[in-house]
Amino acid sequence: MTQPLSSPLDPALYRETLARLDLRAVRLHELHMKCHREVVGNAKINISTDAGFRREEGALLIDARYKLDASNETNALFTVEMTFVVALSAPEELPQDFVEVYIANNLNLTVFPYVRELVASLTARMGLPSLTLPYVVNQYEKTEAAKTPDRPKTRSRRKKAAD
Repeated sequence: MTQPLSSPLDPALYRETLARLDLRAVRLHELHMKCHREVVGNAKINISTDAGFRREEGALLIDARYKLDASNETNALFTVEMTFVVALSAPEELPQDFVEVYIANNLNLTVFPYVRELVASLTARMGLPSLTLPYVVNQYEKTEAAKTPDRPKTRSRRKKAAD
């Protein structure tokens, strides 16, 4: 469920802030995969996404998590879970809601090419036909977990795609 932002961020302020960010790195932080059984026929692919962020030593670090589940009519075929860390140099003060808007609008454009390449490579290494994902999945959505004060802010998205 999408939660509206507490206050709309001025598009000019967003663009100005975005221009001051520098992309330091996109790193694969964590990877889990499992091939449950050989693919027979078409597979249905579910893609779930989630993102959280934190600040460390002048950097804005965004954890972009992706989970792909493939299944046919009767069986789970394979699962791939991965987390990429996007490191951005950022000014100490960011406009309120900037990070949430960045995650919703720009994060996927930065990370998803890495996800596509990794999934294509991994499925081929599992002995499956190389899976080519679409260019982009839909944007992240704010989740209820983002409201709890003791957890980092997160956004998540679930998308179904057919292969």
